Amino acid sequence: MRQQLFIRSQPVLLQVVTDDDFDLDTAEAVCSDEVLLLPEDVLELVVGLVDKSILSRQDRAGCTRYRLLDPTRQYGRQRLHESGEGDLLRRRHRDHYSWLAERAEAKWFGPEQVAWNERIYAEHANLRMALEFCLIEPGEARTGLRLAGALWFCWVGGGRVAEGRYWLDHLLARATEPSRERAKALWTNAWVATMQGDTSPALIMLDECRDLARSIGDDVELTSALCVSGYAEHVRDNQQRAVAYLEEALAREDAAGQPSAVTVVSRPILASTVLLLGDCERARALCEECLAMRDAYGVPWSGSWALWVLGLVAWTEGNAEQASSYARECLRLKQQLNDLVGMAISIELLAWSAVDQDAESAARLLGASHTLWREIGRPLFGFPPYVARHRASEEQARMVLGSRAFDVAFEDGNSLTCDQAISYALGESRDSRVLTDHHRQPCKGFSRITCQASPADWGNPDTLGWPSVRLQRARH
Repeated sequence: MRQQLFIRSQPVLLQVVTDDDFDLDTAEAVCSDEVLLLPEDVLELVVGLVDKSILSRQDRAGCTRYRLLDPTRQYGRQRLHESGEGDLLRRRHRDHYSWLAERAEAKWFGPEQVAWNERIYAEHANLRMALEFCLIEPGEARTGLRLAGALWFCWVGGGRVAEGRYWLDHLLARATEPSRERAKALWTNAWVATMQGDTSPALIMLDECRDLARSIGDDVELTSALCVSGYAEHVRDNQQRAVAYLEEALAREDAAGQPSAVTVVSRPILASTVLLLGDCERARALCEECLAMRDAYGVPWSGSWALWVLGLVAWTEGNAEQASSYARECLRLKQQLNDLVGMAISIELLAWSAVDQDAESAARLLGASHTLWREIGRPLFGFPPYVARHRASEEQARMVLGSRAFDVAFEDGNSLTCDQAISYALGESRDSRVLTDHHRQPCKGFSRITCQASPADWGNPDTLGWPSVRLQRARH
């Protein structure tokens, strides 16, 4: 009987994942049926497959994971199809990863933020498989919206901006009925779109989200929508309206008596907004309040944005050295969380701060930031004040160096890989040699999404449409 169980279960186990490795929890959740195969039997099955060299084992980040060779995976896929259990197993797989995503979201606002960020990164292929199932299978789009919405912190704060836009756009187009899942997906997608500089559709989504949240009486999603509305208006350069939205969101947070990962980050967004309105002291106070909440709740992501705005305050006040210090501290946290947008804008601030003292370094940093923005969308969100600062720094560095020397330094930075660019920005490496093969390697994430945007993006952000994106399956 045990041998029959092993033979029956082997093809099922081999289809647990498609393109990556998996852990024992996943195998137990997907393969056990509580009748013929109990969860404790799965461990014996996995050990047997490892002994037979069907599975390879790897310990990574304190977790044991298993991997199949591609030919073996194809064999398992065929056997699973023949068994007629494919749909059942894919639904179990989807349910397990929906549960995991929601658990990660809950844990992400707390001291385990970095650990859960890494856990979700390790599961990227499985999460994609679950999202693909929801997108393709009839009647599953609403479940897909719930999963994609729970992963908002991945799309917004974990370096997966363009991929998040891909899933959310497609799932929202399929699941159009009013629901809490749709409300959450709307503000999540609006946040992602705004980070890409695509504010027009973001504002439309936010209008629908606020109306929907009010109609279904969902205060949580309404508060989140107000936060993101403030951010979108900020990037749109409508600062007074941004202040109104953000202050309303924070008032609702105060009434609820409990912050969230979304409302906490509203403070540095509001700080950036009031700074543009000339209120440096309030901007500084909001950032300090956010940093205090970082210490109280153990949430580095929102604190990293507070550090960035404090750097911007210092730069505005003419203290380039302090601005660089804040930017580097922010960049270290962004690197730890794989926040691609945060890394790009931190390197930008370092370039602005360096231009008076080291024009060559500033030119190289501007080139490095351009490489990162290529993975996201419009450089600097297409935000006119920041684009103007970028161009002013570029013009100043070009004037000091001369056009030829500036172009060499800029292309040098533009040819660095993500890790090399960060190392250079942090002062860990001053090697300025251009890579001979001009190979550009994206930061780790769910996949590489190429944004087909030209260098003209720096010139006139108002006339640019949303860059086309191409989803490339790749392992990182």
